[in-house]
Amino acid sequence: RSRSNGGEARTNARDLEQTRRYVVDHKEASLGAEAMVKHFTAYHPRAAIQIDWSTWLDEEGMPPIVPTFPAAATLTTPADHFASAVMRGRVDGLADAWATWPTYQRSYFLDRLCAMEDEPPPGVLYGVGRGCGLYDSKNCELTMRWALLVLKENLEL
Repeated sequence: RSRSNGGEARTNARDLEQTRRYVVDHKEASLGAEAMVKHFTAYHPRAAIQIDWSTWLDEEGMPPIVPTFPAAATLTTPADHFASAVMRGRVDGLADAWATWPTYQRSYFLDRLCAMEDEPPPGVLYGVGRGCGLYDSKNCELTMRWALLVLKENLEL
């Protein structure tokens, strides 16, 4: 919890209460998607209206990460820039930028690489993996996206 932001502390307490209520309400039960959606929307009504439930529940793969807040460009623009640069074979500065990015921004970057139609020049993704520490990452979100990219590009590790 943050000491500087009382609102964040209240949000964390609310999330904890929502999790406790979820466990109590659904322990020893098989939970269907409708019940999960109903429970989520009861506790997070504003967030729930931003979710495309049919895509999240019925489409294959992971839901796309699309920042929905006004400052999204501060995260997406650098990630888009580096994704385009990687596709051109340029990885200069990526490792330094990566070190400053939060997981959300890193995930977006890897998603952009996975979504690219063209293949990057040979060997470039090996440099991305080394420079960004993706071979040894313990972050499951990043590891999953890296694995998808490795499979998509048929990399031999």
